[in-house]
Amino acid sequence: GRTMPYWGGAGNAKQWPGNAQSSGIPVDGTPRPGDVAISMAGPYGHAMYVEGVSGGNIHVSQYNFSNNGQYSEMTVSASGLYFLHFR
Repeated sequence: GRTMPYWGGAGNAKQWPGNAQSSGIPVDGTPRPGDVAISMAGPYGHAMYVEGVSGGNIHVSQYNFSNNGQYSEMTVSASGLYFLHFR
């Protein structure tokens, strides 16, 4: 239910928080359903869609988590992640 404008989000997931901030898109450590969550782990990072928030955890949907191109869902800690707040 949100619109993601073209904002120059090219590159790896690790580059998205900086690219988004440079384009005026709010980025912080507080998750909301509908946000894009960014993990900085690994050489490229990882982008996930926030489906729900429960305490300090988030339920996400994602592709390619296991480097197999497949869709998956999981619940992870929100700690240490960046959240891009598209309107």
